[in-house]
Amino acid sequence: MAKRILVVEDNDLNRKLFCDVLRSQGYAIEPCADGLEALDKARGFVPNLIIMDIQLAGAMDGISVAQVINENFSIPIIYLSDHVDKTLIERAKQTFPASYLQKPFNEGELVRVLEIAFTNWQERKEWHRNILQNHIFIKDGSSYIKLAYNDIIYLQADRAYCSIVTEQKTFIQSNNMSYVLGQLNHRDFVQVHRSY
Repeated sequence: MAKRILVVEDNDLNRKLFCDVLRSQGYAIEPCADGLEALDKARGFVPNLIIMDIQLAGAMDGISVAQVINENFSIPIIYLSDHVDKTLIERAKQTFPASYLQKPFNEGELVRVLEIAFTNWQERKEWHRNILQNHIFIKDGSSYIKLAYNDIIYLQADRAYCSIVTEQKTFIQSNNMSYVLGQLNHRDFVQVHRSY
């Protein structure tokens, strides 16, 4: 199955160019022109990676969109920009992007950046899986706690929130269930219903 890439670029010509190059490399592509559309498509298309223009027209720039995506999903993001502004780069770094690609780009450079981003993301997931084989870190108020998988009875979805239910306490997370389930990434947790 082809890896899915969401291309978020407000310039029609650039968006078409990216999509054509990526399709020629065998990727499944979903293009969109603004941040709100990107958030909507991230939920439905469920991409393996997002290529995000930093300077998007509309209510949200690419960095703001990436912040929302990071809070709700576990998807690597490659930023695009034709400006190298130090303040912008510092803001972008706070969202921990998988990579950064300066426009204009060439096809070989794009392919290399994608390969590195996919490899690094997979290694990061493996590292987390090995480190947290029996535990997960979750937010409890203003701090994080280490919670054993064995203590979790079930998860319950409530729109953009997910409750992690234990015998002692219910922890409400400001992430959707698919994000929390992806963080657990353990064979003992199976989604049996849309909400459980």
